Amino acid sequence: MPFSIRSYGSPPNFESLTGLLHIFQADKPTRHWFKNFEIIPIFNGQARVNIPKCAKIYTFLETELTEQNLTANPGCQLIRGVKPQFDSEKIHLWISEEDSLGFALNENWDKTVRSDMREALRRILESQNACLHEFISNCLFFNKDMGSWQGPYSINSTENTISSKIISAAIKPSYTQLVKFPSKRGSVKLTIPETLFQKAKSGLLHILTTHTSCSIACLSESEAQSREPTLSNLVPESWNEEFFEHTYEGPDDMPAHVKCAIQGADCMVPIDNGKIPGNTSVYIIEHRDKERDRKVIFRFFKHM
Repeated sequence: MPFSIRSYGSPPNFESLTGLLHIFQADKPTRHWFKNFEIIPIFNGQARVNIPKCAKIYTFLETELTEQNLTANPGCQLIRGVKPQFDSEKIHLWISEEDSLGFALNENWDKTVRSDMREALRRILESQNACLHEFISNCLFFNKDMGSWQGPYSINSTENTISSKIISAAIKPSYTQLVKFPSKRGSVKLTIPETLFQKAKSGLLHILTTHTSCSIACLSESEAQSREPTLSNLVPESWNEEFFEHTYEGPDDMPAHVKCAIQGADCMVPIDNGKIPGNTSVYIIEHRDKERDRKVIFRFFKHM
């Protein structure tokens, strides 16, 4: 089924439609503290969770959704067998409806990343008296454009194996463009390529970095200035002296991977007349000290 996409100023009536509802800047924060958007699956006109009544923009993407089984062991596990399933022209989305099961993209080669991540998240959730989805997203976007060192993680915050159904979708962007940006510690504002909007200026834009020691976020200018310091307070480099084992590239190494898991390697924003509505922009949140170039992939899904 080819997808169609439409935006609304208030929660729409879905009738008998199936697809994904993107909610941007709701009247209260989403479950995830560090994101200002949420994606809710709609089956035959019905949402399985409450839809915020007041948000800046609601965008509905009509597309096929399927359910599949996923078994997740306690802690952070690299999800095996995903890459052979890639459709090279589409981006894949997984959504967990299990409160204790989330997803992240992160470095895949060293098992100490996963053990360090598990202990870091345990400490964060305990100190904040928080549930998993307040810090780790229940959604995962992935496809073949991930780097050779990155992979999709399941993150199970319980001490038991979870067997759960996840919702999946695969959607083909209207236009895709990869851009390199110079990056330094803190927040770096990204310029969205205007060539993405030559034939259509409204829709949804997905932004992904192929690295997992920096993050992508849609923020106001004041939020951008404070985001990396906020994450550094949450994930202190002193943990290198306490329990981190993945310390091969210096004291900013493992903290950067945990911050990326929390903030996310991607975000999705609505586009109206070629711009993000309101006073927000897309930023690289750089977690490493050394200045470097970062690859960012823009995927635009135009209104149809």
